[in-house]
Amino acid sequence: MKKISALLSILLLSSFAAGQGLVITDQPVVGVPGHRIIPRPPRPIDPYIPIRVRSSEVDTKIAGQIATTTISQVLYNPSTRRVQGHFLFPLPKDARIDSFSMEIDGELTEGELLDARKDRKIYEDIVRRTLDPALFEYSDQSLFKVRIFPFEACSTKEIRIRYTQLLPKDGNLVSYTLPFKSRELCPGLEKGRKEKFVFEVSLLAGNGQRYRTVYSPSHDIEVEFSRKKSKAKITLSDTGEIPTSDFQLVFSTSPKKGNEEPITAEFFTHYDPDSKNEGHFLLLVSPQVWEEVEGDVLPKDVVFVLDSSASMRDGKLAKAKEGLDFCLDSLNPADRFQIVRFSTDSEPLFDGLVVASKENLREAEKFVESIKPIGGTAVEEALSVAIESFAETKSDSRPRQLIFITDGKPTLGATDEKVLVKGVKRQLEDADIEARVFSFGIGEKINTHLLDLLARETKAHTAYALPGEDIELKISRFYSRFAEPVYSDLTVKINGPEWLRSLTPKVVPDVFRGDQLVILGRFKKGEENGKLTLTGTFRGREETFTFPVSFAEGGKQNDFIPRLWAVRRVGWLLEQIRLNGESDELKDEVTGLARQYAIVTPYTSWLILEDEARRNVPLTNRSLREIESAPVVRRHYESKAEGFSKATSGADAIASAASESELKSARNIAAQSMAMKRSNYTGGLAKAPSAVPQSRLINGKSFYCNSGQWIDSDSQSMAEDIPVTQIKFGSEDYFRFLDENPEACQWFSAGKSLRLALNEKEIIEIIN
Repeated sequence: MKKISALLSILLLSSFAAGQGLVITDQPVVGVPGHRIIPRPPRPIDPYIPIRVRSSEVDTKIAGQIATTTISQVLYNPSTRRVQGHFLFPLPKDARIDSFSMEIDGELTEGELLDARKDRKIYEDIVRRTLDPALFEYSDQSLFKVRIFPFEACSTKEIRIRYTQLLPKDGNLVSYTLPFKSRELCPGLEKGRKEKFVFEVSLLAGNGQRYRTVYSPSHDIEVEFSRKKSKAKITLSDTGEIPTSDFQLVFSTSPKKGNEEPITAEFFTHYDPDSKNEGHFLLLVSPQVWEEVEGDVLPKDVVFVLDSSASMRDGKLAKAKEGLDFCLDSLNPADRFQIVRFSTDSEPLFDGLVVASKENLREAEKFVESIKPIGGTAVEEALSVAIESFAETKSDSRPRQLIFITDGKPTLGATDEKVLVKGVKRQLEDADIEARVFSFGIGEKINTHLLDLLARETKAHTAYALPGEDIELKISRFYSRFAEPVYSDLTVKINGPEWLRSLTPKVVPDVFRGDQLVILGRFKKGEENGKLTLTGTFRGREETFTFPVSFAEGGKQNDFIPRLWAVRRVGWLLEQIRLNGESDELKDEVTGLARQYAIVTPYTSWLILEDEARRNVPLTNRSLREIESAPVVRRHYESKAEGFSKATSGADAIASAASESELKSARNIAAQSMAMKRSNYTGGLAKAPSAVPQSRLINGKSFYCNSGQWIDSDSQSMAEDIPVTQIKFGSEDYFRFLDENPEACQWFSAGKSLRLALNEKEIIEIIN
């Protein structure tokens, strides 16, 4: 075999490659325009990766349990010379290649499927010669191999591969996984060019079935059902970004006839590796209220409260008004509504709640159009006027929503957030009504504590639009999610386990049409089979639903549950710290979970720094050495941490509230990266230091990059006298160790400088 020198993941993350296939060239290639090395420090593999990606399309069709995935990609050779090499495609387990096409010299090429034993030798050979263990991420998968020659200079080639697999089924749940791992192993695209990326999954139930539950634990998705729910189309919610982690999907079906359940529940479990009796669970509650049921919509009462103070100038009010217009258009004919404009004083549009007739909606649109930004911010009066609108119809059992849109802190009347929230609760109690206060904050000047406390005390939600974000789009998406309540005042009871604890969310929110309720928690096994009881107001009637649940040990496909639970738990703990103040108990729990599950925000990073300094962890073994050793970066994280725990408004407060909101309401793992993105907001022209903590969660272990060395967080809590075995990267001992400990392959993929707690009695240190 000729010298195999480099690899290229083929589904891009922005300008970088993300996993599916690998292009391996036979010779180093120079003369690549715009070539730059990433990440730091430079990888020896870098000179051998000239191939770039112009476009990627992933189309998956799932009928029953059979999934057929087609991947099309246009590759580009920007170098000044012809290259040759191999295309390697890591196949999912139990998959078979249906077809492969790539034109070379006017002819379609054929490939070969390599057995597992031969695959491992190829993986090892690439690692030996490229001096990079990244390919070990795929070490548990079979390989499809095709020769590429020639690949002319400044030319493109299209690759299309299709494979079929039988999807695993656990009870009624079918799961599908598509590798999207990103390793940033190649240079970016040509300057000024953006890769085209298309991703779609089509579901076909068939055989008189319809879909009950469709859920992704890894990514935010949009699900478009057919009228009878026998088909579904799934796309990514954020079409502007390319996935950086494996895409996971689970779904279940039920007969179309004879099973007209109004609500369904799916229950997942995952047992901790070190305990056969304790684990985590995930509960999905989905209302089965279908679009084809005309007129079967629960009428509601909505009061929109819009801030029109002077601070809403500079386009904010205009965008907020456009978002409010969308909300008005979304009202159903039987809904009742009111609009309250407020600045120095409050002005309701109608004398009270009115039906959402065409005439009233036209009047509302004219009123909204006439609103101008002027005056102060009388929040207390505005909320009081809004609640009075509800009080006039308190005998009705309709759901009540108060949509509060503001960009400022209270300046008139009561200004303390606790006084304001207490006043709202008292007025609701005196009127003997319940209302959900959904708050939408715009910009940096708002009092985040006020909005979050209002939402928490009324079982609602808060959203924030940071400067530069599309206010209209965010308001419309925010309202769309909560426009049609289906199940309210919900209580959840699970019988069977010896105990349940650390449930998240703590207070069960309402369930809305098209939405899913996601509940996570810990349990200790008791009975093998249990019972789930859901009690609440379902579409205006008191209802109780029961479902059987199983506490049988879940498979590895459920290993996302502990991490998702930890993300939610950290979000809730951060809310307690931000709204109620720090305590040693809260900080210690956040620190432990953040370290164990690689949950990185400026505040959790600072807690880890403080904890390791307090425990006198040697500097060479600390998790966040790059932050600790750079004074400017350290001051930035210290400032962000202080702003998190003390600021109620301003850039730090907004960043903290928005980040924490992503974590505590996380529906999938993607929320963690969004939380980190939002937490780094600095406001104005300020710019955060470029050093960001590098962490990875690999096969149940958290690794932090410390001055080029990846450190297993488990190794930091081990005794100092634990023996350390050093193995030179790429040596015969290195590969012999992997042969004897194949479970370490994925951990070794982190890098060639590694400190790994293999077990409780030994630390393995890979040295370069």
